[in-house]
Amino acid sequence: MKINLREIIQSKALKYSIIILGSILVLLSAFKAGELVGFRKAEFSYKWGEGYYRSVMGQRKGQMGNNFGENDFLMGHGVAGPIIKISSSTITVQDRDGAEKMIQVSNETVIKKFRETISINNLLVGESVAVIGSPNNTGQIGAKLIRVLPPPPENQRVDVDQNISQ
Repeated sequence: MKINLREIIQSKALKYSIIILGSILVLLSAFKAGELVGFRKAEFSYKWGEGYYRSVMGQRKGQMGNNFGENDFLMGHGVAGPIIKISSSTITVQDRDGAEKMIQVSNETVIKKFRETISINNLLVGESVAVIGSPNNTGQIGAKLIRVLPPPPENQRVDVDQNISQ
């Protein structure tokens, strides 16, 4: 029995086999590409979230589910604490160590109280805020975001005047 290569190449069975095999390879490639894209998005989201947490809250301590304590904020590019002074373009916030931080507020600064965007005129002395921004060469923080924090529970309240006098 002699095998005729030309007949095999021109046969419908070989053409259908190649089409089916090619389709399977295309589908597998598409699924793999989707998997890779999904993995990259998840990895980016995870790293962004971890980086955001570290830059705002500092290194995690202990197990998940810990309540936020007074020392859970990192002060490099932001500050958290009560407002002790307000002027037209700056606010002064007392950080966790008792140091006063000057915060520059510009037209680009977003100030949020819960879901509402407010202006510097709506801030009150004694309100607790978290500030995210960039330090400038004068030691002030150029605020990008100021978030008014809800008041702490009654058993954890700290008197602003008491901290200032210490």
